[in-house]
Formats: sequence, structure tokens, C-alpha cells
Amino acid sequence: MLTASNLLTLVKDVTLEGSMQVSDAISVTSSPVSRRDFLVDIQFKTFSYTFNASLTFAVMTTFWLFLAKRGKAYSEALLVLVGMHLLYIFSFEAKTLTEMLVQQGVERGSIIRLFFFGASQTPW
Repeated sequence: MLTASNLLTLVKDVTLEGSMQVSDAISVTSSPVSRRDFLVDIQFKTFSYTFNASLTFAVMTTFWLFLAKRGKAYSEALLVLVGMHLLYIFSFEAKTLTEMLVQQGVERGSIIRLFFFGASQTPW
């Protein structure tokens, strides 16, 4: 979770102020570099990005007997799973953060950016 938030600071002009887990939700606080007095708090439920982990493990268990190169297949599946989690969290935070910064006038609006961030978090 924090890996995606740290990656977001490289793409957007923001600093990560902190994060906190409250029961089944995670809250990430960041602020734009140009306006340190403006804090953006993004909250999302953990099940929104962990729902497919159990399905992936069930499919991997089902194919255990039928795969010849199990180690390679399972490591690739786990790599894809972790990559999808990072992409989902990154795009959700980036889209929400961009919307809030545009509303406050800190950042200029761009339909292309919002489309990219919104399209990359759409479930397949």
C-alpha cells in the first residue's frame, strides 16, 4: 500500500504526510509541494484491492497437478497479482488526488490524466 503511495510522490508534485489503518479502511494523507497548508486525505477500503487474492490462490491450487513447471508458473502468477494490486492502488490514489487538487485550484485540469487514472483502475 505504501509502495504505491511512495510511487505517487514521484509522479505527482506531492509529499506523503502519513498513513493510518482504521479497521477495514486505510487512510493516506498527502500535501502538494506548492501548498503545504492543504492536506489531502484519501480513504479506501482494503477489500477493494484484495478481493481477487483468494480467487487467484484458488485457481493456483486447482491447477497444481496439471502444471509441469510449477515454480515458474506460481511465481509469475504472484508477480502479476502483486503488480495488479500496486497498479490499482496507485491509480485510485492518483485519480482521487488529481480530482481534489483540480477542485482546489492547485493543479490544472486535464481530461487525459483523469481518463488514464480512471481507466487503469477499472476491473478487467
